[in-house]
Amino acid sequence: ALSPAPLQASSWWGTYVEHWHALLNGTDVPAPAYVLPLAVGASLLGGNAPLLVSLILVLSVPVGLWGAWRFLRVAGHLRSAEGASRWVLAWGSVIYALIPITSGAWGEGRLGTVVAAALLPWIAHAALGFGDPEPDRRWRAGWRTGLLLSLASAFTPALWLAVLVIAVVVVSLALLISPGVVRQRSVIGP
Repeated sequence: ALSPAPLQASSWWGTYVEHWHALLNGTDVPAPAYVLPLAVGASLLGGNAPLLVSLILVLSVPVGLWGAWRFLRVAGHLRSAEGASRWVLAWGSVIYALIPITSGAWGEGRLGTVVAAALLPWIAHAALGFGDPEPDRRWRAGWRTGLLLSLASAFTPALWLAVLVIAVVVVSLALLISPGVVRQRSVIGP
């Protein structure tokens, strides 16, 4: 699934800005959305594109582990005041972080699946900020969630549809449970 990475970031930049791509008979379809983050990341690494792809694949496990730990820790405190035990956090985080490897996505080079799996707990953790009572924190949660969701959706476009369905369900439940609170301007804005 992973096409060979170009040797330089300039190839990704060229693919991103070109209006005509020489695929088979040629096409004017724009470049995929993931080309821009890859071009920026490779440029930050001195133009070494294969190094960026290798770093993404290797660092996806620790990034997913850390994100799952943070999310499970906060979610555990939502359940009870003392939170989940460290063993539950450790097992849950390790199992989640190993999903891209054990599912075969990592070995097959499915970069979109690997990036989305690494960013998903970070997106969920950022979205928990929407429940904060302070409007400023809700705005920051919105920006963090939007940025992370945009980055993950660049690699896995179907993620937008899943998040849209989840958002509709959450807003519908909030309207059903406490319609007066949800319709307040200070709540609906942020």
